[in-house]
Amino acid sequence: WLLVAPVCNILASSLTELTIGWNDEVEHFTKGQNAALLLLSSLQDIRFWCYSKLRFLPAGLHRLTRLKRLEIALCPAIRLLPKGGLPRSLKVLKVLDVSESKNKELKRQCRKLRGTIPIIQDRKY
Repeated sequence: WLLVAPVCNILASSLTELTIGWNDEVEHFTKGQNAALLLLSSLQDIRFWCYSKLRFLPAGLHRLTRLKRLEIALCPAIRLLPKGGLPRSLKVLKVLDVSESKNKELKRQCRKLRGTIPIIQDRKY
């Protein structure tokens, strides 16, 4: 895993894009992984892809103050945006391949953000 404090400390000031995914076992991020992700202070673009069982996005995403783009794709178990909300710096939110029957609340949350985030896409591929 990339989301460990020693690695994230090294990458903290230079990593601007991160794609995390392709895991069929993970249901949530650990406290250590959440904390490590928050060390990536230069992160501007993060994508969560192909997590078939992931139910929750990492806690504290709202603390990534340089984050401009968040993409969630092929993560059918995610039902909600993070409890702490999203960073004010966010310009693009993409929630792709959202199933109507399973993710109604996630779609509703995304639509409520219209007007606060310039680009919101919630659609199927």
